[in-house]
Amino acid sequence: MIIGPVQVIACPFCQGLDKYISGITFDSSIWTDGKMLAPILRQPRVIKCRHCGGIYWLRDAKQAGLIDPWAINPSFQRAKPGDQRSERFQFDGDGRPVPSSWMEAKLVNEPPEEEYYQAIEKGVAHTLAEEKVLRIHAWWRRNDHFRENYVHESVSETRRGRRRRIRLQAEGSSQQQVPVLSSACRKNLEALADMLDIEDEIERIMQAEALRELGEFEAAKKALKKIALTALVTIIASRHYNDIEIDNFPLKLSTQVAIAGQIWGLCDKMDTCVKLLDPLSFRSSSC
Repeated sequence: MIIGPVQVIACPFCQGLDKYISGITFDSSIWTDGKMLAPILRQPRVIKCRHCGGIYWLRDAKQAGLIDPWAINPSFQRAKPGDQRSERFQFDGDGRPVPSSWMEAKLVNEPPEEEYYQAIEKGVAHTLAEEKVLRIHAWWRRNDHFRENYVHESVSETRRGRRRRIRLQAEGSSQQQVPVLSSACRKNLEALADMLDIEDEIERIMQAEALRELGEFEAAKKALKKIALTALVTIIASRHYNDIEIDNFPLKLSTQVAIAGQIWGLCDKMDTCVKLLDPLSFRSSSC
């Protein structure tokens, strides 16, 4: 993992301070709904201010400053000459004091599922693209409950051996309570499935996953079939024309086909719960 500077931001409504950590992680998990979970790095595109409760886009926040996480060192100075008391300061890499309000700021807070729906109703999205983002994030927040249960099972069993842990993961997934869609969640997934661009392979996979979680298994399979057909046509074209640029596509498409295959298998089982993707299905494309 490569940690970048800590971004300190101010809420556009009340100017309250929060912060988030930027960087690159190599230890992440990807789920069938498209969400990637990575340790430490928390950069949601939509923020709920912990001070006033307002919901805003991260891009609309005022950049208050940057903190170098590797250059911050505590130091003690006399408050006044001859005073026995000491005051604690923080200094950045250039020796400049860092405001205590920056250091005390908490990590940004993402809205809960229900407040995403409220944000959509209130018109926080100004374009269809922004509405799509809000609907995807609402979907992800709804599925976070199942992710937390799954991760808890994984971590708790690690100490007992890998073979035992993997077996219990599979059993735990099959024994989970069948997800019940609220009317708001169903409405959101139905609207999202209609909005996703079927000409985009990634969004087509997300559309199939949304349909699967809605219990529309045959419709999900219909979307997945198009991905396999696109892969076949592209591979044939790359071999026929021997074009280097086209020849790079099969590897990416094979990853998409592998993911589509996993979702297809879940459709066959009539499973509507979000699942952790098999790392082997996307490892080659991330190297």
